[in-house]
Amino acid sequence: MRLMTISRLSIFLLAPLLVRGAEPNPVPVEVADLVRQAVESNPEHQAYIAALAAEREAGSSASSNPDPVLSVEVGRKRLRDAGGAFLDEGQVWTASLSQTFEWPERLRLRRAIADHQVEIAKLGLGRFEQALEAKATVLAYRLSRAQVRAQACEEVAERFAGLRKALVGRDPSGPAPTIELRSVEAAEVVARRRSEEARLALQQALLEMNQLRGAPSLAPLVVKAPVLALKDAPRLDEFLASARDGNFSYRMQMLESEQLSLQSDLARSNSVPGFTAGPYVLQDRVGGRETIVGLRFDIPLPVSGRSGSAERAANERKRQSKAAIAAAWRDVEKDLGQTWLSYASKVDQLRMHKDDPAVRFAEAAKLAESHFRAGALSLQLFMDAQAGYLEAVDSALVIQEQAVEAGFRLRELSGVNFNPVSAR
Repeated sequence: MRLMTISRLSIFLLAPLLVRGAEPNPVPVEVADLVRQAVESNPEHQAYIAALAAEREAGSSASSNPDPVLSVEVGRKRLRDAGGAFLDEGQVWTASLSQTFEWPERLRLRRAIADHQVEIAKLGLGRFEQALEAKATVLAYRLSRAQVRAQACEEVAERFAGLRKALVGRDPSGPAPTIELRSVEAAEVVARRRSEEARLALQQALLEMNQLRGAPSLAPLVVKAPVLALKDAPRLDEFLASARDGNFSYRMQMLESEQLSLQSDLARSNSVPGFTAGPYVLQDRVGGRETIVGLRFDIPLPVSGRSGSAERAANERKRQSKAAIAAAWRDVEKDLGQTWLSYASKVDQLRMHKDDPAVRFAEAAKLAESHFRAGALSLQLFMDAQAGYLEAVDSALVIQEQAVEAGFRLRELSGVNFNPVSAR
């Protein structure tokens, strides 16, 4: 499913509209509700369902013989004797009904190929639904984290703005007050820039989420931010054992290989062509009345070598598919191993902290402000606390997003029903 990439310029132009069009206090929405909306209302989902229905309809007639053919020929006949004298003239017509019969083995192969087409369509639908669910879940968590990041950046920017206003009213005697004021102004500029970037990132995630769930692009949305508790992933060998049956790409490759094998057998079966048979009636009313009733039998003669060439080509495609299966499995093993290591690393990093670093540093930043205003803390320590708060928020949220994405990627690659996130 391709989602529209929104440029930074487009977001900047739409930002005022988003702010003006937003509701004052939209009701927070659960992540599970957003995922359900995205799966149910996505328009591309209906396209996959229609494709599956089309394959089922096409397969319903795959094992049947072609429809019978009715042929009618009408003409006129002029009869002359050996000397060229005219004797009689009248109508001549022929009617025939023919039916082409295929060999039972060929019909079975065609039915099997049609069944594989249905299975491939089912697999495509399942892969899309799983990818859509994972995309919606990851995007919902990203949106909730973007809300936290934007709020933190705005808090720090407002603290620096308040401090700047307070420093402007001080006695500017000596260079120290001026240097402190300029330092605070510089820090405020940086904080404002980060706040604007966080706000634009939040709006980008909002537009993408609204598009995914079929809502208007400017519809207001607030995600009910969960406290994440990342689960331990199963062992890598369990993922690999399940991937042979659960990896959509690998299963698709297997089905296509089986289908090529059936097509190879069908090409070999086509070397013995089917036959066409049926009754016919011929009536001649010139020089008397003559009626002929008979049975017509047609069978093509495979003298051109086309059937043999088709069989050899099908065999080569079959060999190519087997080689592609081996390469596809190596890719699955590599992707699973790398993703498993990435997820485990991210979980270990997050568990180094007993609580959420963003919350802990937020409290420290707020405490630093109150102590600085009371004169119990230097300006440098105050600024360091604010900068540390923003860095901690960025680092923690980025690791959380990467861990969630890696966890759902593990489920996609293996087919294991593994939900990496449990909200507590």
